[in-house]
Amino acid sequence: MSVDPLTTEYHTVDRFQEIRSVILDVYAEVYAQDIATDPFFSLERFEERLEMHTSAPGWGCASRGSAANTPGSFTASRHGTARPSASARTCSAPTTGGVASLR
Repeated sequence: MSVDPLTTEYHTVDRFQEIRSVILDVYAEVYAQDIATDPFFSLERFEERLEMHTSAPGWGCASRGSAANTPGSFTASRHGTARPSASARTCSAPTTGGVASLR
């Protein structure tokens, strides 16, 4: 069995448009059941919150993917926040399909 090495990349707001659709796709997969039943989790509401966070100074996002450059997880945070654990979220979606999780 061969395993693709993982790559990690850090994105600032200047590169947000490059990964925006992937972040939205991961969110849609992770919250599919909630999106169907609760307006708070709608993709439109998430996009609004995402735009708000990316407009804040110091926003950054780390992505992790396979050697084939398929993003598999994201961690986003703002620099200089008093409590990084409260402003950081990690979203992991298997690069081979399956269930994604948000922590």
